[in-house]
Amino acid sequence: MTEIVILISSFIVSLILVKTTKYLSISYGIHDIPNGRKIHKERIPTMGGLAIFSTIWIVMFGLDIASIVTFEEIMFKIFAVSIAFLIVGMIDDIVG
Repeated sequence: MTEIVILISSFIVSLILVKTTKYLSISYGIHDIPNGRKIHKERIPTMGGLAIFSTIWIVMFGLDIASIVTFEEIMFKIFAVSIAFLIVGMIDDIVG
């Protein structure tokens, strides 16, 4: 049951933060502008990672996940996910 609450909470917080971040990103001009080497035809917000990062920490501390699993488990999972994001980001930068 706890996992379902975490999943639903994460989804709701993520949805709110991604929509808000997208709006603020475009409003303040923090976006990727299409040019000759880009595929997209419209402005693409570039602050999505901030929304995802914030979601992880808000849910982790808001639901007090530390009382459900040990600190070592949380840190290992965060480390593993961070490494995955690092690899994906590097591939994205290299491939361009």
